Amino acid sequence: MFRSEADRREWKRRGGRIDSSEKTRDYTAGGYYSHWQGPVSTDASALREWLTRGVPAHKAPVQYLESVTELAGVRLLNPAQRAAALRLLADLPGITVTGTVIDRAERPGEAFSITSDFHGLPAQYTVIVDPGSGALLGYEEVLTETAGMLNVTIPAVITYRSYLIAEYAAMPR
Repeated sequence: MFRSEADRREWKRRGGRIDSSEKTRDYTAGGYYSHWQGPVSTDASALREWLTRGVPAHKAPVQYLESVTELAGVRLLNPAQRAAALRLLADLPGITVTGTVIDRAERPGEAFSITSDFHGLPAQYTVIVDPGSGALLGYEEVLTETAGMLNVTIPAVITYRSYLIAEYAAMPR
């Protein structure tokens, strides 16, 4: 999304990919398609299998962390489903407790991270969890050692998501 047409033109002038934001879609309640169909399991092992159904070569621990964060962005998880997701994350090889943090929305949370070069550059992948409810508050990817050909200073945040509101919406009439 661009704040204005002038911002879009400037982005294009600087070499932005035109196809990355040209198309927009509005989804009605329940209309978003995801490859994750059906109920979200409350069992961590079953959830792990469900997250990888139909996704080739989904094996690296960081991929499970990314899948859980994507799931939290497209599905409203109840407490039992959140608990299964947290158990899945807790069992990932290489995951560490980063500690108590304040997320980008200024909420306290507990951070859990995996450091990996799975996507090419060494990075730390972090989820921030509300310690009371188990709700996902945020997700960040930070380049830790080198930026490769990117023109950024290390450490560099390359992705972050904040999960601000997660509630059911009324069905349209």
